[in-house]
Amino acid sequence: MVMSLMHQIRQLFINQGKFRKYLMYAIGEIILVMIGILLALKVNNWNSDRLDRIKERDYLIRMRDEIAEDIDYYTEIKDHFQRKDERLARIIKVWQMPQPRITDSVEYIRDFVSAGNVGPWFNEPVTWDQLIQTGDLSLIRDNDLVAALYHYHNLVKRTSDNYLLYPTQMTNQARASWSGPFRLEPLESFKVPRSELGIPAKAVYENIWNNRLGYLDLYISLAYITSAQVRFMEEIIVTGKDLLTLLQEKTTTVTVPSN
Repeated sequence: MVMSLMHQIRQLFINQGKFRKYLMYAIGEIILVMIGILLALKVNNWNSDRLDRIKERDYLIRMRDEIAEDIDYYTEIKDHFQRKDERLARIIKVWQMPQPRITDSVEYIRDFVSAGNVGPWFNEPVTWDQLIQTGDLSLIRDNDLVAALYHYHNLVKRTSDNYLLYPTQMTNQARASWSGPFRLEPLESFKVPRSELGIPAKAVYENIWNNRLGYLDLYISLAYITSAQVRFMEEIIVTGKDLLTLLQEKTTTVTVPSN
């Protein structure tokens, strides 16, 4: 009986030892699996971050190039407004005299028809639209840069939308009205760029002068609008240059994790 009891006790210790071994083995397996999962998650997160940084840098480079093109384009538009402003001022000055004093006949005609130039000028921001529509704007981690992007594009859109209202209507009205004095002119004289317009018949000058009071209100309003557009375009250009500086700095500092 004693021997039997001792045998049972010994067997119990043996079984407990086996259980501990099995338990330690199971715990070890669980730890290995957890380590594997953590490593896999770390690798996945690293790769995901790497892909995000590649996309961020690509967007920054594209926006940098796009803003640089914008600056050139809006500088050209500003120059158009500047020339229009100067031409409107010249012809208004002539019309406000008691007698016409035209020193350059061709320049006078070009000044007259220039009131109808510069239509809608908005340049669609392709990369910025893609960032907004896809939600990829979250890839750009610099909050100051994001704020500058919003400020620039909102400024351009707001200025363009304002120009599409009353100013564009006035410009279209001038474009439609300036053909009146040329009704008796040969059609061939208009099949050239406006910069190449020649000297029309004397009747054209007389017609413009006789109807100058009707043109004056329109041209004075256009002069006010045009000078304002020059200032607005200058603001867009300055803001764009500041943004371009930020983008150039950021494209050189964004690092992509190596493989």
